[in-house]
This record gives sequence, structure tokens and C-alpha cells, in this order.
Amino acid sequence: MSLYSAPGNHSLFMRIALFYKQLSTLGGAEKLVLKEAYHLTKLTGFKVPILCINSNMPMIEALKIEDVFIYASNDKFPHFRLAQFVKQNRINHIISSSGHIDCFLISQLAGCSYSLHVHHPLMMSPTDKLKYAYSNRTYYRKKSLQSREVNFLEYQRLLLNPLDILNLNIYDLLYKLVLRKAKCVFVLSEYSKLEKEEMLNCRNAVSLSGAISALDINPNRYKAALANKREINLLCLGRLVWDKRFDLVINAVEILNTLTPFLFNLHIVGCGPHESYLKGISNSKSTIFHGAINQSELNLLWDKTDIFCTPDWADFKLTMYESLSRGILTLVSNETDVAPILHDSGYVVCVTPNVSSIAKKIYALTLSNLRLSEDLLRESLAPLLWDNYFSKIYGFVTP
Repeated sequence: MSLYSAPGNHSLFMRIALFYKQLSTLGGAEKLVLKEAYHLTKLTGFKVPILCINSNMPMIEALKIEDVFIYASNDKFPHFRLAQFVKQNRINHIISSSGHIDCFLISQLAGCSYSLHVHHPLMMSPTDKLKYAYSNRTYYRKKSLQSREVNFLEYQRLLLNPLDILNLNIYDLLYKLVLRKAKCVFVLSEYSKLEKEEMLNCRNAVSLSGAISALDINPNRYKAALANKREINLLCLGRLVWDKRFDLVINAVEILNTLTPFLFNLHIVGCGPHESYLKGISNSKSTIFHGAINQSELNLLWDKTDIFCTPDWADFKLTMYESLSRGILTLVSNETDVAPILHDSGYVVCVTPNVSSIAKKIYALTLSNLRLSEDLLRESLAPLLWDNYFSKIYGFVTP
């Protein structure tokens, strides 16, 4: 019995595989590729396998996601083994979330087409150096001057040595070829789509986003004004790294608890290299670090959260939509790509990412009568349900 055998008439379905270079840790991107395999399997009636060069099977098994098939090749020449698997199982298309050049090589060896997920804009990536390539210099100069992180971007550029510069310029040529040959390049925002078109001359970019499993909006959460509560609960959720900017929220809460009659409790969930620094700048017992917690504990925090704060340096934030799907006021940096209908709903509040602006905006929310539209919120979130998102992807990659 082949991998794709299933009862019923499925002969018209295209055979798809996903590719993720190293499925060995459990971060947001890894969870997303597992979710994609699960939803595409449900959608097509075939098992949609995840191909990878290395995987951590105990980690995969711990997730207990049904109908997800992992095929890992740890051979000396893994690309040939994976290409052989693609041919044997008559896979016509590969969707890659990681290791795009590896996916390109496998597709060429197997004679199939491919599409790519590109999760972050280059100009908002702390680690990707491709933006410093010579051919991207005009776009980089223009956009770096508009970025609030221009000093960081320039510092990273100045760290490059001649060998780094040579390597990234070679990589730039190869990566642009990989993008050009792809059937679709899926990005998460219009900002990212425009960047791919203007910086990388990528004309096959498609802006699509998914973010939530279900809507669980509590219509009574803000029935009374926040000013009547006197004790306000804030939540930050994510990996503790500098570009999440949780330090801005910590310092804003210190100011609010000193200068206002309210008590602001800040709950921070997550762990990471920035943790000791964040704990060092927090002088108040009202800032609580929870570390990594399970979903039931996190649900208890969500239930008592009044304002969710995510001032990240990013265009698209999954945690923002997780908060909104629960009907929680969500504070984001004004760099975030937010649809006008979400602004109109009143549930998303954009702010300049600095301590003073965040403190003023949080305090203003506690004093004002909130004008919220649950109908607009539901309308804006419906297209972001996972089933809708993966159905759209399937529509783009099928003939």
C-alpha cells in the first residue's frame, strides 16, 4: 500500500509534500509546519508528509498530532534520498518552510515544482544578512533610514568582513534564482510582499496569513470600563529576545505604578537569552515572570488579561491574533501590518515603540470608554482561521 492510499476516489488530488530542513526543536515555525501537514492532510484526503534532513522524533511524538507523517533522511547525501522518496510516491509539489535552497535542489533532482513560505521581511530580521548584498543596496539604504532599528541594522552591516560580503553576494544570486523558479512565494503581510517585489524582484509573492484555530470572544469582557477595576492585568507572551521589546513594557509599567492610582500587574510568559536582563530592570513585584508554562496555565492568564502587549519589531505577529481571537485589547507597535478593519474594531491599539508612548497609551485605555465592535473583529478574523488559510494555499499550488 502506498503512502497515499486512502478509501474513496482521490485520483484527482495533487500529491503534495512539505519540506522543513531540521525539525529538531519546538518553536513557532516548527508548530506551524506540523499544523500545515495536518490541515492539508484533512483537506486532500491524502497524507501530506514532511520531508526533512534531520528530525527529533521524540519531540514530534510528544505533540500527538494525528496523521502527520515525517520522512527524515540523515544520510551522507540526503537530497538524493529525499528526491528518491518524492519520485517513488509521485509527489508533484513541495511546499518549503525552511531550507529553501535545499528544497530547490530536491525539486530539481525529483523533477517536481515547489513553493516557499517566507515568514519574515529581511528588513525586520535580526539575523538575515541578505539585505546587505550589493544588488540590494538602494532598497536597503531607503528602508533602513525609515526603520526605528537603523542603528542595529548599520551595526550588523559594519560587522561583516570581506569573506562574509563575498559569501552573501553569492548567496543573493542563488536565492533570487530559487525565488524566481518557485510557483508561489507565500508571505504574511503586504509589507513583506512589497519588499520581495522591490528588493528581490520577486513577482510571484502572495500575501496570505493564518493565525487562529477558533474564535473565543467574550462579549462581556469590557462591559465595565477598565477605570472601574483599579487593578489592570497586562500580558506579554513570546521568546525573551531583544526584538520582542518587552523591556519597553516593563519600564512603562514601572512608570504607571509610580504615577497613577491604578495597580498594573505585568505577566511575562516565555524564556530566552534576554531573560536575565529583563529581570534585572524590573524593580516591582507587580512584574511576574512565569517562564514556559503549559496551555492550561496560559489559558488562566488569558482569562484575566485586560491588555495584551506585543511591541515586537515585526510585520506579522501570531500572538497578536491569538489575543484578538479571545477578544482582548491588544497593544502593538505601529510597524505592524494591521488591516484597517481591525483598527476600526477598536481591539487593536497601535503605538510608537518607546516607553513613554506605551505608558501613555495604556493609561489612556484605562480612562476612556472603549468603543469596540465585536462584529468587525469577527469579520476581520474569520479569514485567518487555519482551515481558510491552508485551503487558500492549496488553491494556489494545485494546477
